[in-house]
Amino acid sequence: MAATGLLADELNALAATITALGYRAVLDPREITPRCVFLQLPSFRAFNNNIVDGTIEVQIVAAPPGNIDAANYLLTAVNALHNSALPIVSGQPITLVVGQMELPAYSLTVRLATRRN
Repeated sequence: MAATGLLADELNALAATITALGYRAVLDPREITPRCVFLQLPSFRAFNNNIVDGTIEVQIVAAPPGNIDAANYLLTAVNALHNSALPIVSGQPITLVVGQMELPAYSLTVRLATRRN
C-alpha cells in the first residue's frame, strides 16, 4: 500500500522532479545502488494541521572508489539539481554506508514548505 497524505505527496513530487532531470530517484533504501538519488523521509515542524515547514535529505550516490570519476559525477549531479527549481538550502560530501559498501555521495538538504488545500 502506497503512502498517502501531505508529506507523501511532497516526497513523490520531489522524486518526479529528480527523475525529470535524468537521475534515478530511489525512495526505498533497499534499492540504493551507485548513480542514484536517495530521498529520505521528511523532517518537519507543523504550525497547525494545514501548514508544514521542513526538509528532505537527499543523497546523490556515486560508484566507488571515491576518486575523481566519482567526484566529477557528484559535482555534475549537484549542479544539475541545484540549477533546477528544487529549493536546495545546503549540501556536503559524505560517505554513505550501505551494507558493507562505502559509497561516495553528496548529501543535500531540500526545503519543504507546503499546506493542505
